[in-house]
Amino acid sequence: MISLSLKSKEVQSKFNKSEEMPAYRNLLLCMVKLIHADPMLMLSNPGRSSIEIQSSTTELMNGLVSLVHQTGMGEISQAAMDALLALHRPDRVHMWNPEAPLNTFWDIRPPWTRCWRCTAPTGCTCGTRRRRSTPSGTSGQLYEELEADERPGVAGAPDGHGRDLAGRHGRAAGAAPPRQGAHVEPGGAAQHLLGHQTGMGEISQAAMDALLALHRPDRVHMWNPEAPLNTFWDISSQVLYNISQKLIQRQICNYREVLRWLRDILTCRNEFLAKHKEYANVGSQIPICKQAHIKLEVVFFMCLWSIDTDVVLVAMSCFALLCQEADIRCGSDEITTQCLLPNYAVFQEIAHTSTVLTTGSAALQKRIMALLRKIEHCVNGVQPVWEETFRCWDSLCKLLQKYPKGQGDKMDECQMEALHRAVAKRRVSHHTSSEHDFEMQIQEWANITSFLCALGGVCLQRRPSTAWSHLHGHADSRKYNVLANSSQEVQYCPVTQFIGQLLRLLLCSNERFGQQIQTHVKELVGHEMSPALYPILFDQIKAIIDKFFDQQQQVMLTDINTQFVEHTIFIMKSILDIKKSGQPNEHLSTTSIETLMLSIVRYVRHLDMTVLSVHIKTKLCQVVEAMMRRRDDLAFRQEMKFRNKMVEYVTDWVLGTSHQIAPPLRADASSITRYLVCCRELDQACMEAVASLLKGLPLQPEESDRGDLMEAKSQLFLKYFTLFMNLLNDCNEVEMAEGPGRLETLRNATIQAMSNLLSANIDSGLMHSIDLGYHRDLQTRAAFMEVLTKILQQGTEFDTLAETVLADRFEQLVQLVTMISDKGELPIAMALANVVSTSQMDELARVFVTLFDAKHLLAPLLWNIFYREVEVSDCMQTLFRGNSLGSKIMAFCFKIYGYGYLQNLLEPLITALLDQADERGDISFEVDPARLDPNQDIEMNRSNLIDLTKEVFDRIVGSADKFPPQLRSMCHCLYQVLSKRFAQFPQTSVGAVGTVLFLRFINPAIVSPQEMGIVNRPVPPHVKRGLMLMSKILQNIANHVEFSKEQHMLPFNHFLRAHFEAGRKFFIQIASDCESIDQTSHNLSFISDANVVALHRLLWNHQERIGDYLSCSRDHKAVGRRPFDKMATLLAYLGPPEHKPIESTSSLLFSSYARWSSIDISSTNFEEFIVKHNMHKKEEFKSIKSLNIFYQAGTSKLGNPVFYFISRRYKIGEVNADLLIYHVILTLKPFCQQPFELIVDFTHTNSDNRFR
Repeated sequence: MISLSLKSKEVQSKFNKSEEMPAYRNLLLCMVKLIHADPMLMLSNPGRSSIEIQSSTTELMNGLVSLVHQTGMGEISQAAMDALLALHRPDRVHMWNPEAPLNTFWDIRPPWTRCWRCTAPTGCTCGTRRRRSTPSGTSGQLYEELEADERPGVAGAPDGHGRDLAGRHGRAAGAAPPRQGAHVEPGGAAQHLLGHQTGMGEISQAAMDALLALHRPDRVHMWNPEAPLNTFWDISSQVLYNISQKLIQRQICNYREVLRWLRDILTCRNEFLAKHKEYANVGSQIPICKQAHIKLEVVFFMCLWSIDTDVVLVAMSCFALLCQEADIRCGSDEITTQCLLPNYAVFQEIAHTSTVLTTGSAALQKRIMALLRKIEHCVNGVQPVWEETFRCWDSLCKLLQKYPKGQGDKMDECQMEALHRAVAKRRVSHHTSSEHDFEMQIQEWANITSFLCALGGVCLQRRPSTAWSHLHGHADSRKYNVLANSSQEVQYCPVTQFIGQLLRLLLCSNERFGQQIQTHVKELVGHEMSPALYPILFDQIKAIIDKFFDQQQQVMLTDINTQFVEHTIFIMKSILDIKKSGQPNEHLSTTSIETLMLSIVRYVRHLDMTVLSVHIKTKLCQVVEAMMRRRDDLAFRQEMKFRNKMVEYVTDWVLGTSHQIAPPLRADASSITRYLVCCRELDQACMEAVASLLKGLPLQPEESDRGDLMEAKSQLFLKYFTLFMNLLNDCNEVEMAEGPGRLETLRNATIQAMSNLLSANIDSGLMHSIDLGYHRDLQTRAAFMEVLTKILQQGTEFDTLAETVLADRFEQLVQLVTMISDKGELPIAMALANVVSTSQMDELARVFVTLFDAKHLLAPLLWNIFYREVEVSDCMQTLFRGNSLGSKIMAFCFKIYGYGYLQNLLEPLITALLDQADERGDISFEVDPARLDPNQDIEMNRSNLIDLTKEVFDRIVGSADKFPPQLRSMCHCLYQVLSKRFAQFPQTSVGAVGTVLFLRFINPAIVSPQEMGIVNRPVPPHVKRGLMLMSKILQNIANHVEFSKEQHMLPFNHFLRAHFEAGRKFFIQIASDCESIDQTSHNLSFISDANVVALHRLLWNHQERIGDYLSCSRDHKAVGRRPFDKMATLLAYLGPPEHKPIESTSSLLFSSYARWSSIDISSTNFEEFIVKHNMHKKEEFKSIKSLNIFYQAGTSKLGNPVFYFISRRYKIGEVNADLLIYHVILTLKPFCQQPFELIVDFTHTNSDNRFR
C-alpha cells in the first residue's frame, strides 16, 4: 500500500528536506485525487474482517478531514472535502464496515480525542496516551500517527468514556478498549507532512472532493459492507464533528466553500438514510452522533450573523437538511420530530426564509433575528453557540476599547491584525481597503450583538453553565424559568453579564466609531432584544441610574449621565412601542418598572432648562404615554401611588407661556421659531402623558398629610384643574394672535386631561369645577361644557356623590376579596394569605372566616386554603401542625362553630362524671403502675376508664346528625383536598380528617372542660387524669394506631381494635358531601366594623406584595390583573387606614347588614357571640327573655328610650352569658340609630352575678 511506502524511514528522511516538498505535495495530491476518481479502489478490502474494514475506512476519512482545514492548502483541503462527501454517499456508507454498517456509520471518530483515562479535552494530563492498533496494510495507515496535542484548541468528541474515537475498530463488533499505557508517537509520515503543508490548497480541495465522493449513497455501503449503517453513523459523524470544530475555531480559511461542501455532505447523508428509511436509526445512539449534530447547529447558527450574505443563505438552507434528516429518522420509529429536533418549526422557517427574496442584508438580518426570538427550547446547539458567540463578541469589544480614540491616530500592526482576526470573515476576497475592512468589522459586530440579544432569552431557561467542554456532552432539555432561579444565579449568568457590558457601550466615547456604536446598541436593544431579557435589562438600567444619586439621594448631573439617561429613554420607548399580536407579553410583567421610571424622571426634572433638556423631557413624556398604553402588559406594585407621583412631576414641566427657558443668544428668527416649537411640543407631550396617567386615577395626597383626607384631595384637584384651565387660556391667547387651529392638539389633550381628572374624582372635584359652567368668559364656559360632555360620554358614575359612598366602597372591598373565579379560585384572598406575616395570621383567619361565611363562601375559602397547604406538603403527618394559616382558620372555625356542639355533647357527660366524683371520692382512672396508689385496684381503674371512654365515644359517633354544618363542610373540604393530593392512599385521607378533628377540636375540650367553657366547675386532679387518658385512647382510635411505646396503655389495644371501624364510619359521615348550608343559619350573620377595618389595613399594608405575588402567580394569565387594579383603585379612594373617619356612624357598615354603630369596633368577639348557635331556636334563649335581666320600658324626659339591666337576675352557671349578650343586641337593634338611656341596677349583687 501507498501508506506503507510513505511511512518508511527513507521516505520520511526525504520529507525532512525542503527540496523534497514539491514532490511530496504532488504525491499527496495524486493520492487524494485518486480517492476522488475511484473511491471503490480505496474502500475495497477483500478478505478482511469487519473490524479491519471499519478501522481502515475510519483512518481514510480522518486523513482526508485533516487536509480540509489546512491554511494555505486550499487545493488539498477542497479535495479532502470532496472525498469525504463521496465517501458519505448513501450507497457507499455500508462499505465502511459491511458487517455492521449502521454502528460503524454512527461510530466513526476523529483522530484526536481526549485521553481515555483522564478525559482531558486537549491533551493528556495523566501521562496516559493511546496508540491505535490499526491493522497493517489498511488504506488509512498514512494518517495513523495524528496526535491531539499537536492541534491546540481542538476539543475531542467526548463519548462519556474517554475512548479514542479515531482508533475504534468496530464498536458494534465488540472491540475492547486499547491497552492502558499505550502512547501515540508523533513521528508518523502524515504528522510530518502536515507540518509542511504551506501552499497546498489544491490538496485541500482534492480532499474535499474525495470525501464527497466517498459519501455518495452508492458508495457508503463499502465503508463496511457487513454493517453499513453502524459504520455510516460512526464515520460520518466524526467527519461532521471535526469539520464543524474547525469552522467554529476559525481554522479554515475557505469558509464559504467548506460550508457548501458541508451542505453537500448532509445531502448525501440524507439520500443514504432515505434509502434505508426503515433502519435509519440503527447505530445512531452513540454519543458522537449527538455531538456532531450539536456542532453542526453551532456552525449554522454562527453563520447567521456573518456579513457575507452567501454564507448566511447557505447556512439557512442547511437547517432544512437537519429537518429533513429528522423527518427521515422519525418515519421509522414512533418518535416525533420534536424529540429529535425540538426547534424543528423555527428551523423550517429559517430554511424557508433563505428562499424568499429580500431587499438587502439588513432586512435579512432583521428577519433572522425575529425567527431566533421564536426559539423556545434551549437544547442542542443553542446554548453553546450563544456562549461561543458571546466570547467572540467580548474579545472584539476589548479590541475596540483599545482602538485609537482620535481620528488621526492609527493602530499598530499587532492591534490591527488582532482586530481582523477577532471576527472570522465569511468572505472570499480580502482585497479591500483598511477603512472599508474596519467598517465591515463594525457591521459584523452589530450582527453579533443582534444575535446575542435575540437568542439570549431562551438561554435563560438553563442554569448558568460552567465550561464549554461540559456543554459538549450534555444538552439538558429541561426548562428553567428565570424567575425560579436564585437572584445570584441570574446575577452571574453570562446573559446578565452581556447586557451589563452592552449598556456600558452606550457611553462609548471613541471619536471615530463611538457614535456608531451607541446608535447600534440602542437600536438593537430597543428593537431586537428578546422580551425574556426585559426584566434583566430593566434591573441593569435601574442599577446604573441609581449610581447617578449620592447617599443623600441628591442628583449628580454630568454630561455622561445625561447621555445615558437619554439613550435609556429611547430604549424604553422602543420597547413599549412594540406590540405585536401573537407575541407573549408576560415578560414585561415579571418586574416592576415603577422605580426605574421614577428614577429617570427624578434625574430629568433636575436638568437645567435648556433646549436639550426640553427635548429629553418631551421624549420622556412620550415614554410615559406609551407605558400607559401598555398598562395591561406591565406590572405595577403601587400603581395609584406611582401614577399620582408621576402626575405631580410631569405637570411641573408644563411651560405654557411662562417662558421658563430663554431662546439662544443672538438667535435668528428661525432659531427662535424652533425654540417655540420645542416648547409647544413639550407642553403637548406633557398633557398627553398626564391625560393617560389621570384616566381612572383617584387623587392621593401625600401620606405624610394626616389632616382631612377629602380636603387634601380637593386641594390637589384644584391645583391640577387650575393648571389645566390656565393652559387652555394660553391656547386661546395664542390662537387669537396666530390664528385658529395652531394649538388644536394641545387643547384637545388638555381637555382630555381635565375630563379624566374630573371623571375619576367627581366626589372631590365637582364642587370646584361646577362654577366654571357659569363663568363670564364664554370660552371658559365652553371648555367646561366640553369637559362635562366627555365625562358623560365616558359613562362616569355619579353614585360616588351619595352619602353612603364610603360604606359602598368598603362593601365593594369585601366583595372583591370574596370574589371567586370561574375555576373556583380566590385571587385577592389567596394573594393576601401568601404575603401576610405569621404574627398577623390569627387576625387574617378571623377576618376571612367571618367575611366568607357571611357571603356563604366558606367552603371555597376552606378548599383554597387547605389545598395551598396540602400542595406543598410531602406527607400527611406534617399537615396543620405549625402556625400556618390553614391551622389558624381551622382552629377559629372549631371555636366559633363548634362550641355549642361540644357543650351539648360533653357537658352532660362531664357534669355527671363530676357529680359521681363528688359522691364517690375513691373513683380513679389511673392505669400507670408507677403512679398508682397502693390501695387502688388497677383492673378496676382500667374498667372505669374503658366504661368512661366507651360512653363518650358512643356519644360522639352517635352525634353525626348534629355535627355543625360549617364544620361538616370544613371536614369535607379537607377530605377532598387530601384525597386529591394523596390519591394513592385513599383510606389515610379519612384517617387524617379524624386525626385533626380529635387533636384540635374534641380532645382539647375533654382535657380542659372548664377552660373551654364546657362546665363551670373545677375539675379534680384525679378526674382530669382520667379525661387525659381517655383523650389518648380516643386520639389513637382517630389515628387508627395501637399503643406500642407506653406499656401501661397496651391493655387498651383490644378496645382500640374493636372501635376502629366505628370511628372510621363516623369520620366518613361528617366528611361526606353535605347539602348547601341552610340559609337560616346565615340570616343572623353580621360583618362588624372591626373586621372591615382589619381587612382594609391588611390590604393597604400589603398591596405591593400582593401585586408581586399576582404577577408571578401561575394563574395570573387566567385571572388577569383586573382584580388587583380594582383593589388598588378602591384603596386609593379609601386612603390609608389612619384616615378612617371613626366618628361617622355610617361610614363603614353596609346598608345590607345590621348597623351596630354603638358596639365597640375594637371588639373581635362579636361574631363569635352571634354565630355559635342557632340561638333564636333555643328554649334557653326564650327563657332568658322571660327573666327580664335586660329589657326596655318607657322613655325619659328627653323622649329617649330607657333600657334596664338588673344585675342580680344574672347568675353564673344558671344563665348562658352568650345568649344573654345576644338578647341584649337584639333588644338594642331597633334603637341603634337614635339616642337611648341605660339604667343598671346593682342592688343585692355579689360575685355570683358578675361576668367571667
